[in-house]
Amino acid sequence: MQVRVNADREQAILAGHDRYGSMVVGINPAELGDEDRAALAAAPEVNGVIDLTALTWGYRPNAPKPPCSADADPLAWLAWRRVMQAFETACRKEEAAQFDQELAAYLDWARAQPAEAFLEWSTPSHERVRLPRPPGGAPRLPDRLRWLDPSRDPEQRAREGLAEQWAAAEELLATREGERQARREAEAAEQAAKATRRQEQLAAWVGSIMNENAQGRFQRGVLAESEIMDAIAEETFAPLDEFPRYVPIASELLGHDETCDEREMDCRVGPANDLGVALTHDQYARFLKIERMATELLARPESTRVDVTPYAQVCACSECDAELSRVAARVTVHYGELTVSRAYGLDLSPEEEAEIQYLLGF
Repeated sequence: MQVRVNADREQAILAGHDRYGSMVVGINPAELGDEDRAALAAAPEVNGVIDLTALTWGYRPNAPKPPCSADADPLAWLAWRRVMQAFETACRKEEAAQFDQELAAYLDWARAQPAEAFLEWSTPSHERVRLPRPPGGAPRLPDRLRWLDPSRDPEQRAREGLAEQWAAAEELLATREGERQARREAEAAEQAAKATRRQEQLAAWVGSIMNENAQGRFQRGVLAESEIMDAIAEETFAPLDEFPRYVPIASELLGHDETCDEREMDCRVGPANDLGVALTHDQYARFLKIERMATELLARPESTRVDVTPYAQVCACSECDAELSRVAARVTVHYGELTVSRAYGLDLSPEEEAEIQYLLGF
């Protein structure tokens, strides 16, 4: 029978041998004792040659060193393999005990956790059951010991040890999923009801304020909703026609430097108090007048709410220091699921506002 062994280069040269390194030699199993035969049988075989030098265990820095001799002595290599096997068995026993100790500590900690600790969001919309993750200082799940029995899976062992807690977490998850599904169905039903109410309101407005042409298009589903909303806005805000509509700031109004060729500007729009824009005495007086008339004239029976808010637009040139802010009274009327809004200028007199509208083509 042929086996592969190794002769140390340095020792071989010092002993006057001209052969060293990996080599194949013969061995007779009948001349071996039971322990050597067992070590020989456990060694791997490659292409009909049993390799006594192969490391069939995980690397360990404190493992017994292999033979380092001038001779390719298979008996010495078999003796090393016996020692290695005993060393490996002892290491595995020690590591298994440590594994079990760490697992027991983790299980004791995990059993004290509430069912919520076993749940996590795997995606923004999906929750799943998993082993709880301990905080710093708490017992942790032992690392997988790859050189042990492959069946020693710490997660599987933990799940088996936490079967009762795992079942409680799954029950909690099912409850939460049922609640989330019920909320989704309720929200979908509410959205469908809103869509129905909105369509009914649109139909009522079309029938009351739009001509036969628009009514016919609506019945055939070819009337743009934006046209309906424009008509509702015109009807709603007609009592406020004496107030000039707000004209958004145009780049031409900024007052750029003579050397500025840039006509791009950065604008912010929102409630005046959010943008830090103050109203003058005259601006606020106009705002109060618009608010009073809007509240009186737009409080229709079908409207659910009328809001009048000081709004502002702040624009600045992206190149020079030109900056301009303007304020408006934004009137918003809510008709159930429909909302219309219109802004009225507060900065200028009606005549000045009308002139700007004319110049800018509004």
